Amino acid sequence: MKKIINPFENKFVVNFHHADFDGAISGSCCRAAFGENAVYKALGIPKVTSEVDLIKDDAEIILLTDISIETDALERFLPYINKDKLVIWDHHINEHSKEIFSNMPNNTISILDEDICGATITWLELMKYYPNNQKLQDLEEIVYFSDVYDMWRIDNKDFEYAVTLNDLLDYQIGYTPDQFRDRWFNKPNPFKLTKKEQKIIDTKKIRGNRNLIELEDNAILFEYKNIVVVMTESKSPTDYIKMLFMNSVLESEQVDMFIFKYPGTTQSSVRIPNGSSITDLNDWYEDFGCKGHKKAGGIPAKEYPKLQKVLETI
Repeated sequence: MKKIINPFENKFVVNFHHADFDGAISGSCCRAAFGENAVYKALGIPKVTSEVDLIKDDAEIILLTDISIETDALERFLPYINKDKLVIWDHHINEHSKEIFSNMPNNTISILDEDICGATITWLELMKYYPNNQKLQDLEEIVYFSDVYDMWRIDNKDFEYAVTLNDLLDYQIGYTPDQFRDRWFNKPNPFKLTKKEQKIIDTKKIRGNRNLIELEDNAILFEYKNIVVVMTESKSPTDYIKMLFMNSVLESEQVDMFIFKYPGTTQSSVRIPNGSSITDLNDWYEDFGCKGHKKAGGIPAKEYPKLQKVLETI
């Protein structure tokens, strides 16, 4: 059997991970593997490239989990990627990742896999190098819930609970992404929530009832190119409330796409329900500006004019 060479052995690792449920759990996995021989930081996507730029010459290894770099940085970052000084484990398919991975040599340890979430990629890869790491093994269940939630596996029996766990991420009353990462590293059992955590979930459900009413009051339905779209608006509805709203609408209407716009901005989130004729929301980028995973994504503020143009025609 060929011996697996651990590229992280005796190296100090800088782990930048996405600032969401999936990214934070990928960070938990990294912390389990690398311990004190690394630093960990949650980042929003727009900040990644500049943060990597700052340390690329000094860091031994930079590991990006559930997140990637922008294509305009590709040329200056490729020498670091080629030497596995910059490693990317991601699952987001977009114009940046397609360009980056099309230029990536086959012998790097970077991975782009759209079928599983970033935390799952991270856990599986680290288990190759640290097969006897008990802390890493203990994270398997929360990694599973991360995959169920982030990949929007709405047919999965555990989807609703996965959405509930995501409710703990809240800058005002819950955890920041960095705190979320450390919480699951320290106590990885997803079924043992504290009283404080249960109170966060209950509080968000109460808020959610108001959000649900707003979503119902603001909803419009329109047809475009043989698909049916429901668009609505509410202030910061949780994914659990979005799910309840979608299920309520789907009881009486066949809908292919839901668009949730946030007040005060043109940024929106997009969800594709079961039974939709749409197999990948990215196919509708030219029409609506939406991108992300096949079933869950968003419309960045700068892409909203595409949707606005459609709305003006209906």
